[in-house]
Amino acid sequence: MEGAASLNPQLVAEVEKMLGDGYVEGLVRRLCRDFPALAGDASGAAGHAVEKLVVRPTTPDKPRSYLAACAYNEMKRVRRMRARFDSLEALADEDGRPGWTPSDPGLTVEEQVLLRETYDQVRSHVETWETENVRIVTLLYLEAAFECEPLTSTDAAELVGELLGYEVEDSFVRTWKSRGFKKLRDYVTTLDAVESREERTIR
Repeated sequence: MEGAASLNPQLVAEVEKMLGDGYVEGLVRRLCRDFPALAGDASGAAGHAVEKLVVRPTTPDKPRSYLAACAYNEMKRVRRMRARFDSLEALADEDGRPGWTPSDPGLTVEEQVLLRETYDQVRSHVETWETENVRIVTLLYLEAAFECEPLTSTDAAELVGELLGYEVEDSFVRTWKSRGFKKLRDYVTTLDAVESREERTIR
């Protein structure tokens, strides 16, 4: 939280009322209900919302609605970030291990849609890469992960060889996959940082 000098006394008092009458606790329960896969992040999201509220220079018309909106936006941000980094895990996994599972019955329809959007976003970014071998290998592993079909480096080498028109060794595939993972990790990390800065400027 920012320094005490930047706190808005009126909003601090408002938050104390919300804590006293159980509003914040109820908000956490609603977040757990609406984001079951991220229940562990609900308290943190509510805390993030409180921090944003108490440092506002002006008091919103409906402080409770503002607090709830901030908390829900934070949960959505965490969910986007989680989906992106889940896609990276698919590239970081060892041969034979499945990636994320968009057909998992434990996911809500909205979460499955988010995974599809994340996959499309990441795939579109990879398609802009100039280095052909790294681009092709990364796209193959992303598709395999999204379709829940484990892809070994041997199988990948065959597919890449067909696409490039020459024989490719397994070791090359592993190297290109590693380079693709590092590029995507930097991209996702930067994207999340930018969105976080933009979200903090909206008060």
